[in-house]
Amino acid sequence: MRDAVKAATIMTVNIASNDFFYALQENPNSAGETLKQFAENISTILKEIDHLNKEVQVYVLGYYNPFQRFTDKKKRKLTRILNLVNDLTKGKTEERKYTFVETERIINENYDECLTNPEDFHLSSKGYQLIAHEIFQLLQWNKIPYVGFEKIENSFN
Repeated sequence: MRDAVKAATIMTVNIASNDFFYALQENPNSAGETLKQFAENISTILKEIDHLNKEVQVYVLGYYNPFQRFTDKKKRKLTRILNLVNDLTKGKTEERKYTFVETERIINENYDECLTNPEDFHLSSKGYQLIAHEIFQLLQWNKIPYVGFEKIENSFN
């Protein structure tokens, strides 16, 4: 992995979403400890990337909200925690002068298409396509050359 980071010109990073989502679902009251561990992990990972390759363009993915189908009380609590995680992630990302990729809005706007299995936090192909499109828009905005979105979009079909 270190060699890949050293050789990279562009990276996308998605940190610990599985561990985080499952921990919150199982025990929302453990949020404080989970957030503390998350903050340490993201700081360590981003610092290591910076140490290995100061020139790489890094795009750190924010977190979408998979909790829309939960009861209102549980959904509100988990959404507040998720907002803290996104704020923390964005702050740590910007400290390193990396780019934060906001994913929550686009997934929420297409929730039923993106999260088709109520028992699973993982996105459908449509959800991954939408996030890829968000990344490609940022690449274009940053004037970074990339393979056209259409070619990648076709690889999902």
